[in-house]
Amino acid sequence: MRNLKSIWRKNRADFYAVLSGRLKKILNYKMPIEKKQNIPVFVFHSIKPRKFGNHLRYLAYNGYKYIDEDTLVNLIKTKKGNDKNTVAATYDDATGSFWSTAFPLLNKYGFSAILFVTPGIVPDNRIYLNLDDVWNTKSKIDEIINRESNQPLCTWQGLKKMNKSGFIDIQSHSLTHSRINICPKVVDFIHAQFDT
Repeated sequence: MRNLKSIWRKNRADFYAVLSGRLKKILNYKMPIEKKQNIPVFVFHSIKPRKFGNHLRYLAYNGYKYIDEDTLVNLIKTKKGNDKNTVAATYDDATGSFWSTAFPLLNKYGFSAILFVTPGIVPDNRIYLNLDDVWNTKSKIDEIINRESNQPLCTWQGLKKMNKSGFIDIQSHSLTHSRINICPKVVDFIHAQFDT
């Protein structure tokens, strides 16, 4: 019951928007025609091999291309038209599954990515297994799927290797990923059962 009250307290404005019909109007909003730089941006956190592989396979076979941060910013700044098959993909927090799953699959399909790393919490310098090791029969898929239980984030060694690849654009995602209060009143606090 307490969890339900917490969810209601945090999300009631969204529930009211859905019930009143305001959310439908927001979702159906169409950009004016002169703004041709509409570029879909996919946002990921943890990556599951099969699901993510299917996602990339679909995009590759349908002629989509991922663009890096410089290209994305340039298209937005210049307001130039965008190829309808151009998308951007961002990955928040540099989770361990980015190294173990996303990095090898992006390489396989020739896609680039924008990875947001929190440098103040990047762990040890050890290199972990990834899908390349599964494809080369040096590892089992279960080890890759459970990667984040061993080490939830990418390590410095993995980040350096991905940066050298030329198709991973590494950006900062704040220094420590601190939570910042944005409400004038306390509505919750971080505790053992905190539900983000």
